[in-house]
Amino acid sequence: MTSPEASRIAAELRTWPAPEGVSVDEWRQRAGTPDDPGATGVVTWPVADAVGGSSWASVGRSTGNAGAAPDGPIMVWFHGGGFVVCSVDTHRVTAAHAAAAIGGTALVADYRLAPEAPFPAAIDDGVAMMRWLRTRGVDPARTVIAGDSAGGNLAITITLALRDAGDPLPAAVVAVSSWTDLTLSAPSLLTHRAIDPFAHLDDLPRMRELYLGDVDPRDPLASPLFADLAGLPPLLAVVGDTETLLDDSSRLVEAALASGVTAELVVIEGAFHTWLNYVGRLPEADTALAAIGEFVRPLL
Repeated sequence: MTSPEASRIAAELRTWPAPEGVSVDEWRQRAGTPDDPGATGVVTWPVADAVGGSSWASVGRSTGNAGAAPDGPIMVWFHGGGFVVCSVDTHRVTAAHAAAAIGGTALVADYRLAPEAPFPAAIDDGVAMMRWLRTRGVDPARTVIAGDSAGGNLAITITLALRDAGDPLPAAVVAVSSWTDLTLSAPSLLTHRAIDPFAHLDDLPRMRELYLGDVDPRDPLASPLFADLAGLPPLLAVVGDTETLLDDSSRLVEAALASGVTAELVVIEGAFHTWLNYVGRLPEADTALAAIGEFVRPLL
């Protein structure tokens, strides 16, 4: 059953103007409102010498050393935004609470955006981030790679790139509301468009064009749904039951299981795209965080 809080936020989202016809700069301004870590008990501090403007984020921790990785589990979080909009500053709170669910600290990863840096720049940045952690003495076995929407895509494709390069892999992959099929062939893109209040704000065809250009959307590093997933670490896909991207998650888990990967699909009732960004305001977000903790903690 959808919570009253989710219904209220969904109604608000339906009033937001769609991005059709706006410039990329204006689109980013609309979508890129920084979060307020202090308002939710989140502490952030910079990451020295890492990729771009990445940030550490934690719930209930004092500031750490910018030049050293914190103790305990580390969740490397890649933000959503269709590879085009949003930033570290829009996802610090979400990432910190997701990391807290596994008893750890978030490394909110910065990566270059399209169209200035199209595919595969974001994947290259993610691989560099995971390798940077190893230079700081972090055992990959205590890391989790995660992300939401396009960031969920990156969590998977970066892990695929690490696997193919022979790098050690993280303990788990967590993909929230992930966009795994850039061919845009998922039936739920049509069947759920009227019930996902965020759908009119996601111009997926334009985001795909800006990110991929002439690259075939069936490229396995563009659309991990079509990748050989064998050898990946355990995979958790979390998605809302009203999302247009529901099938991107369900079909991904089916493909992972068929490849011999330990995989689980968690569908959150009443959750719309981006619901996890309302942590602390939606019980649906608390349900998702509990599922993440339950899946990941035994793997660390």
